[in-house]
Amino acid sequence: MTMAPQEMTTPREPEPIPPVPGPDTVPPAPDPVTPNPPQPPLPDPLQPPAPDPPIPPRTE
Repeated sequence: MTMAPQEMTTPREPEPIPPVPGPDTVPPAPDPVTPNPPQPPLPDPLQPPAPDPPIPPRTE
């Protein structure tokens, strides 16, 4: 009974080595936290919705 030669001679893929942080490598600066822009106030559910402004007729 002989072992299959493929199983014994198959080299394993080397695992990637993570870069070691040194004095030359500067970590990326984190993104500045931007505050959320002010959102328009929510319409009052008790008040009827404001009607759309009338569209002026196009004059060409």
